[in-house]
Amino acid sequence: MYPSRELNRLAERRAIIQARIELRRRDCIVAVRDLRESVERAKAWGRVLRAFTLAATIGSGIKRLFRSKPPASPADGRKGRSAAGKILAWAPAALKAIRLAASFV
Repeated sequence: MYPSRELNRLAERRAIIQARIELRRRDCIVAVRDLRESVERAKAWGRVLRAFTLAATIGSGIKRLFRSKPPASPADGRKGRSAAGKILAWAPAALKAIRLAASFV
């Protein structure tokens, strides 16, 4: 059998260790909460960046669709772009915009 003095000392150490464990648990809970907030903030910035990318894609597509070109001269052998040609030129930007919009869902 252990003497009561040694048992008391072991009980005190046990209480100290349990208190340290409880403090560590609280620290971990706070750290996880901070990490979760940081991750949410990063996700929000990601959504903002995707929205800006979508707006830039749409803007560049509209700019490409309506940009002015110098008039075609018969001497150059060039012809002006038709409406279908303009739409086809804008199609890659439109597809990218659709993919970006779908990524929000």
